[in-house]
Amino acid sequence: GTLAKWLEAHSGIPIEEARILSIVHGVLLGLHHLHTHDPPIIHHDLKPSNVLMRGETPVLTDFGLSRWTDASLSSRIAGTPAYMAPEMFSHVYSVQSDIWAVGVLMHQMLARELPFGHTAMSIFALAITIGAESPRPLPATVSSAAKRIVARALQKNPEDRFATASEMLRTIETALYRATPTGTITVLFTDIADSTQLKGQMSGRTSEERDRSYRQNVKQPHDLVVAEKVDQFDGYIAKDTGDGFLITFTNAERAVLCALSLQKSFENSPIPTPAGNLQVKMGLNTGHIELQDGDYIGSVVDKAARVQANAQPGQVMVSRETYELVTGKLNDVDFVKIDAVPLKGLGHDILYLTSLTSIFEPVVNVIPAKTPGHVNARDGAEMVWIPPGTFQMGDWDQSHNPPHMVTLSGYYIYKHLVTVAQFRGFTEDTANNDGYSFDWDARQPVWGWIDDHPMVSVSWHDAVAYCRWAGVRLPSEAEWEHAARGPRNLPFPWGDTFDGSQCVNSVRPNKSVSTAQVGSFPPNDYGLHDMAGNVWEWCQDTFEENYWENSAAANDPVNLKEGESRVVRGGSWYWVRAGYFCAAFRHYNLPDRANYDDGFRCVLIAP
Repeated sequence: GTLAKWLEAHSGIPIEEARILSIVHGVLLGLHHLHTHDPPIIHHDLKPSNVLMRGETPVLTDFGLSRWTDASLSSRIAGTPAYMAPEMFSHVYSVQSDIWAVGVLMHQMLARELPFGHTAMSIFALAITIGAESPRPLPATVSSAAKRIVARALQKNPEDRFATASEMLRTIETALYRATPTGTITVLFTDIADSTQLKGQMSGRTSEERDRSYRQNVKQPHDLVVAEKVDQFDGYIAKDTGDGFLITFTNAERAVLCALSLQKSFENSPIPTPAGNLQVKMGLNTGHIELQDGDYIGSVVDKAARVQANAQPGQVMVSRETYELVTGKLNDVDFVKIDAVPLKGLGHDILYLTSLTSIFEPVVNVIPAKTPGHVNARDGAEMVWIPPGTFQMGDWDQSHNPPHMVTLSGYYIYKHLVTVAQFRGFTEDTANNDGYSFDWDARQPVWGWIDDHPMVSVSWHDAVAYCRWAGVRLPSEAEWEHAARGPRNLPFPWGDTFDGSQCVNSVRPNKSVSTAQVGSFPPNDYGLHDMAGNVWEWCQDTFEENYWENSAAANDPVNLKEGESRVVRGGSWYWVRAGYFCAAFRHYNLPDRANYDDGFRCVLIAP
């Protein structure tokens, strides 16, 4: 059958996001084959009825409207309106037109509805080409990664979409990696307490009416809270179990904190029910889990469910395995040991009841909004403490920086970029700068030297000389990326997607002509300013394209090999593509090159 028939057969049945991502991945593999044909072929009419399903493996069909890319202009508009990209209504067809169709298809599978409400060609063309209509929102339980993919695929300007099917493939693989993680996983089960009795007490004369009232007034508000917190703590909703969720985390501390934060949210912003305020039971377990047909199975999952069943309404219960991973790492969480708890079908084991020792805000020890500061006496720079820990560096859409886990020691990093005034202080301190000299006239940018702007026209060697004088060093690129992502490991310093209002840049419609005063834009979650935009930032590392693919170093990695170029990170006022401002994007420059958009900040390792 076709994907259209598959969707019809699954109508009203929850479909795990990982299964949807896997199907979209298969569609993109087919498009990649077409687009890399010589000459490239555009499908032109991608839609569910043109995708055959062999089990859950999609195969593209119906190439009647397909065309070579060198015949991209036509006097005839052809295609299925609901899946046509805006430019197609102006007789323009490209690889990005197929990318748009994949975005529509993915939205349809995730939301069970099309992103735009019109199907007539004339109305639809007006809505998406001339009108300001935006796609319908995806359900709250859809992961932020999947939402970002759909949002980028449905950009009305083709240049803002994925450049190729291959690029979208890599991003889908990133989302699948999060949906189906490997290694040690912490599973959180949530369950609405006494849901059966609660449904019977809802308003309505029939069971169907009471179920509808339950979904609208209890389940949906509950789902919104859960989705928000899970996204905040980098979890993944793997399955909707009806009255709760199966949620996975690659970090046990975040899993425990997410559960406690959820309970605090239900307490502080209660959801009313006929039986009183909504209460939820939660249980966690950690181990290696299995995935079968898009569903998590195995003893680790079974034990998590049994641990949750032992919790009382409003409680968070954790297994011995989870406790052993997080004990001593969560200063504001209290654990009460409960011996020999019967776990149905799994014998008896020790469990731990968790609670907060104070109000929830002190959990900043793991997810800080602001961090302790320090001032460098030499240059007066404010520094922010970045605590030690492990984070996922890289992204699948970064060809030179695939996802990999990195563990870093704690370090201080400058809150702001080094300014013109600070660098001038260095050059004028002839008693301590080892005879360093700087030709201010020859290197002056076109806008002149402005004391509170970031220092520019500095080479890597200039930055290293400043660091030596100030008693600090340049950050490794791992340190820089972690600081830029913040404690929530965001793709951009401010969130999940590029926002041109959050930094100095020249991404349309912006057009910057110079740097800006440091700290002109809001800081990230670590309290750091200008981690994207304003100027590229020099790092310690030698640039090597495949370093992160080949490096086995997971603890405080830095590439100090001999090489032609050094790493720069963060994008600048001059650059025009949104992807350059992503925290995972790697760029480079010759170490003796000094551009108008190159600057730096420093780090200090605590004694």
